[in-house]
Amino acid sequence: LLYGNVDGKDKKSIPSLIEAITMNWLQPYGAMVTFYVDGESALRSDEASRWADRWNFDIVIRSPDQKAWVVERHHEILRGIQNKLKSSVARESLQLGPKMILAEAVLAKNCSVSIGSGTPYQALYGRMPPHLRTLEEFQGGAQFDDEDGVEGSRHVQRVRELAVESAIQTMAQKRMDIANRSRTEAAGQLSSYQ
Repeated sequence: LLYGNVDGKDKKSIPSLIEAITMNWLQPYGAMVTFYVDGESALRSDEASRWADRWNFDIVIRSPDQKAWVVERHHEILRGIQNKLKSSVARESLQLGPKMILAEAVLAKNCSVSIGSGTPYQALYGRMPPHLRTLEEFQGGAQFDDEDGVEGSRHVQRVRELAVESAIQTMAQKRMDIANRSRTEAAGQLSSYQ
């Protein structure tokens, strides 16, 4: 689970997994009916079972060969966005911690990935947030960082731009990888269908 390893904690420990899932899914969105996991040993514990009972959902542990491929692909895209964003933030000497980089990467992915006729963000909230400020909002002078670099930070806009850019690059690369693995014939190549 990506959220459990942001601040250097052991992401596989029972308390870390329970905390990460509770803080990042259960509290904001409520409990799922069934939680499928891919053999995570920490979630086979009595403590995890009691936790799931308190939140009123079932944990179903799949065997190692039963991967949830859609979830795995989303995690792969998220890791790509996160890595690109981390590199871009460092290259531009922006002050942003790992949790904020992950939060921006998650938002960019959930607002950019199309599933059917919408995005995960639209499915959850029924709307789309503004990714980037409009040009009209920049009129009236530059915004400067405050002492802690958070409130009114001029870096916020740049980080959002980098996150969206990272999401677009990552998803474009994934599409190119899929196209390269396809068996499409080159344009103009003749085939005999007899």
